[in-house]
Amino acid sequence: MKKKFAVIASGWHFPLKFYEQIVEQKIPEDWEVDYFCISHRDPSFAVEEKKNIISQLGDGRLSQLDKILYKEIATIEKLESLGWQYSLEPNNCGDWNVTNQWLEKHPNYRDYEILLLTHDDNFLIGDELFLDVLGSRFDSLIRNDYSVNHMPEYLDKNYGPNAYSSQPLGEWNVISNAIVNGTGGLRGSFDFFKTSLIEKMGGEFSDKGVELDRTGETDNMGMEYYGASYPTGGLSMKDWEKPLNEFFNFMNKEELLDTVRYLSPVYRVSNYCIEGERGLLSNMATPQSGNYNRVVNELDLGTILD
Repeated sequence: MKKKFAVIASGWHFPLKFYEQIVEQKIPEDWEVDYFCISHRDPSFAVEEKKNIISQLGDGRLSQLDKILYKEIATIEKLESLGWQYSLEPNNCGDWNVTNQWLEKHPNYRDYEILLLTHDDNFLIGDELFLDVLGSRFDSLIRNDYSVNHMPEYLDKNYGPNAYSSQPLGEWNVISNAIVNGTGGLRGSFDFFKTSLIEKMGGEFSDKGVELDRTGETDNMGMEYYGASYPTGGLSMKDWEKPLNEFFNFMNKEELLDTVRYLSPVYRVSNYCIEGERGLLSNMATPQSGNYNRVVNELDLGTILD
């Protein structure tokens, strides 16, 4: 019997290219995969929005990639023709907590050994990511050393906020695309999770402290550029990041932070995936953007930009 793997994408920006890149990834012969899009608005709302934004971009490498990513906006019909199972859900959570909406409808989630939890504003490079992760083809991966400072065996290390090291693959629980430099936490935008860990968490991600509910809203809250705008009431989409902190607290309490690995030591970019920020690969509004831009410009993108 084949092992099962599921991709759970948060549907908001809907670049068709991303959804195609996911299903074009090669799969090991002893695995099978299901694709789920958990949408918080109809894809049609992204058409004019992205057309307007993309028309304002320049000619830099990241802007060129944005133009490729958003050349066509997906429709529900196109997603389903690619093999995606589409579901429209209330717009009341973000990041990993979108997975809770999938988990509610899939109480048999342990049938899957691994889940990929991903935003849909990412750009994949190559087609062997799933071969490498599912097939355990890595000899080693990156550890965010700063994140393990709280663990008893590392208390004497006093790792700095940008410390990382290459570690044997070992028994991992999470493989994330890239370190959030300067912090010990995860970004929550492109992460492989063992379902055994989700079971240990009680079968869901904590929504403790989350207040923002945008059910029925289809705009970006003016936050295409990170953190600059706050809607009436003072809450921004950063409210949906609270579960990321709760996850870190859980992993720290259970002494599992040393089972988190990364594909890259640089924010938002690895040899497999470039992550969008509020919908744009070219969004440079976060403190780590200098290194991000440098590494993207050094990447071998093959014929992607030809």
